[in-house]
Parts: sequence; structure tokens; C-alpha cells
Amino acid sequence: MQDMNDILVSSTFTKKEKAIVLLHGMWTAPNCFQETEQRLRVGLPEDIEIFSPKESETSNKSIAQQAERLSSALLEKGMDKDNYDIILVGHSQGGLRGYELCRTFGEHLSVKGLITIDTPWEGAPAAAITKESVNTYLNGPVMDCCLTGVKCLYPRSETMINRLRNDIFDKYFPTHEPGAQDLAPNSLFLQTIASSLVINQTPILAIAGSNSNVKKVLPSDLPYVYCLSAMDLGVLNSLYARVFAGSMWKKHDMMVPVHSQLAQSITKSTAFKTHTVQDAIHDFLPGLPIPPDKVAYNHPEVIQQTLDFIRKHFEL
Repeated sequence: MQDMNDILVSSTFTKKEKAIVLLHGMWTAPNCFQETEQRLRVGLPEDIEIFSPKESETSNKSIAQQAERLSSALLEKGMDKDNYDIILVGHSQGGLRGYELCRTFGEHLSVKGLITIDTPWEGAPAAAITKESVNTYLNGPVMDCCLTGVKCLYPRSETMINRLRNDIFDKYFPTHEPGAQDLAPNSLFLQTIASSLVINQTPILAIAGSNSNVKKVLPSDLPYVYCLSAMDLGVLNSLYARVFAGSMWKKHDMMVPVHSQLAQSITKSTAFKTHTVQDAIHDFLPGLPIPPDKVAYNHPEVIQQTLDFIRKHFEL
């Protein structure tokens, strides 16, 4: 019979570490989670690691390629299934990167759960916006409203519009690249993800943010706000939702429709749970400072939901 001391020594050596892996969204730096990490750290034991791997090619690499790189990064860090239990927390595209990691490379890792925050399970209509689709708005009533602020600062001309459009889509919003195309509604990647959720056994909590009041996030000192403030609130919100949420009537977090964040149209296993947080904004908006507590992954209610999930699935 094995000596009791040998059993105790053996159990000591086989005890696994615990880690939380924070996965940032597209075009977002890993340091976006600095405040998130501080808030999580307050509510967790000190021996739980919090790690945010850097993914610099969120746009020009597909999500499948990103998940493969993530798997390699975790294994290189020694976070294989024999040494670590892991909980993934992904914001926006990061949530899909985390799910693809579980789906494709889960046999090498011990993933105890996945939290997705503002993740476009059914796609983000904004990812389908292209230079070509914007052309359909040029000189139309919707474009006139969208360019209200620009017209206050610059004389309107076709040259200015073309340059602005090219700068946005070539430099700052390259939706033609693979990582963005994966997020377009009905993309092949999202169809594959949707078909797999019915058999998924990894515990998932999909947290949706909802904040559809555009004026609420506009700083009062911006030079064009006085023009926008003259617009009826319903009209302004509807125009914004039409572009970013795909419909004038859909609720959203300023970027992704709520129904997409909750995967409402997808058949899912019972391992998939959802929660909606009001007054939570997707992340940054170009040129607009978002109050830290309103950014979804720093929102107090999101932090509490995250801590509760971690405690449950790490059995703390």
C-alpha cells in the first residue's frame, strides 16, 4: 500500500494553479484592462494570476489564426491542462477569440469557463460597413445628417468626402481585413461558431451592455455638439443605430446590437448563460472620452458578474 506521506507529496506536486486570461477586442491594446485587473484583484485571492496576452493583429489576422497564436502563448507560459485551470474573459472580438480557443484547442487546456463582454456572437453590422457601402449614403439625407459636424468645420466638397472616407477605412477602420470580416453578420466564421454552440459544454456567461442614448456620451465642449443637440433625440439615436446596429430600432452598446451580444437567435446548450447591464458602453468611441465606469469591462455590475462567475467555477 502506498505510504500516506507519498500520497501527500504527490498531491502537493499535482496541485494546479489558477489564472484569469483577459482578451482584449479588435484594435484595442491589452493595457485597456489595467483598471479591470485592479478591480478584479480586490475580490480574488492573491494567488490567482491575471494575464492579458497581447494580440497586435486583431484585424489583419482571422480570429481562428488569433486563437492559434493565443494557444501557443498560453502553452509557452506553462498554462497547459496539467498545470493550470483557466477562466477566459473576452471583450468584444476577444470573446470570440476565447471561444475559438476552447473549440479548437481545448484538449490542451483546462478552461473552466468563458465570460464574454459585448461580444458580437451574431456579428457587428459596423464590421460590414465598407467604402463601397458608404457610397450609397453620399449626398443622401442620412449622410447629410452624419456629416453635420464635419460641415461645421470644413466646406463640403466631394474631394473632402473622398479623402475622409479613404482615411477612415484604409487607416483607422479597415473592415476589409480578415479579423473584421469575421465579425460581419452571417460571416462563415460566425456560422461555424453558431452551429457549435448547441453542443458546447464549456460554461459561458455572455454579458451584454446596453446604452443607446448617443447624446449622453457627447462632451459638451466639442465644436459640433451644438449642431447635434438641435436634432431630436429619437432621430439622432435612430440614425446612429441604423449605421452601427443595423436597424433604427435595435438596442445596442454604441457598437454591437444587444441581441447579438446575447446570441438570441442561436440555438445554444444549457452551458450558455446571459446577463444584460444597462448604461454600459462598448469601449472607446473615436474622439469621445467615455467615463471609466461606463466602459463595459469596468462597469461595476459587469465586474460583480465576473467575480461571481470566477468564484463559482474556480470553486472559491
